[in-house]
Amino acid sequence: MKRRLLFVAASWAALLVAGGVGSTATAQEPPSTPAPAAPEAASGHRDFLAQDITVEATGADQCAKPVDERAGAWVCDTETDGPSTLAQKADGGGSRVGHCTVAGCWHRVSATQAEFSGGGAYGYGKTPLGRVRVFVRINMNGAQSVSKPVWFQSTRGLGSLVIEGERLYISKAHPEGKPVSNNTYSLYGPKKASANSRVEWKPNGYKSYEKTTAWATIVHNFVWTDPSSQYPGRWYFYVKSIKLKRHGSGRYDFQSEKDLPKDAQGAGYKPG
Repeated sequence: MKRRLLFVAASWAALLVAGGVGSTATAQEPPSTPAPAAPEAASGHRDFLAQDITVEATGADQCAKPVDERAGAWVCDTETDGPSTLAQKADGGGSRVGHCTVAGCWHRVSATQAEFSGGGAYGYGKTPLGRVRVFVRINMNGAQSVSKPVWFQSTRGLGSLVIEGERLYISKAHPEGKPVSNNTYSLYGPKKASANSRVEWKPNGYKSYEKTTAWATIVHNFVWTDPSSQYPGRWYFYVKSIKLKRHGSGRYDFQSEKDLPKDAQGAGYKPG
């Protein structure tokens, strides 16, 4: 039987929407923001852009079956398919903290610091391949953001891993966020990784500076491939930060933990 693709996301089932996956927890609509001039396309995968969300995993009807009896693409939120604690503190212990969904947890440490911790599982055909965890901590200093640490860990070795960072502006027209300019896009990698090793964006993490938009978010996209040619294509997991609001002084502060952009988290598989 011809092998079919699947994406097993233990923490991502509830994120599926028509044409893609996403987690949204939106407070009141932000005031309109004059949209910056549309930047030319930057290099990289940028799976978090709305027009690029084309996920091959769309079904949850197979989840009640044992893994070896499942067919086609499926996504499950059962703990047997993923770690019992999907989102943990950065030190790897403790309980879920902050605003949590099946994707993970957004935690507002202070007005100038916020974190995300989450994870899930992925596979190919009837074969579960691995479980992943991601962690992002963002510090704001005026209009500058610094994401450090930013790390990714998989129970299976990786053929390659790329971590992307970008600053998005948020408006009524684009509640999901749109790139401010190519100057705020950056990537780390590609890197290879052995099973259970943590890949961290070094040495300084991701930085951005932008002071013109009323509302913003910082997005990180984790893109990985399998080392075996039996499992081609690439998997991705992205997360957007809690919304940032600009004040008259030019500084940006994190809002409440539930005040997230549209499609605040997403994950999927692409054949190329």
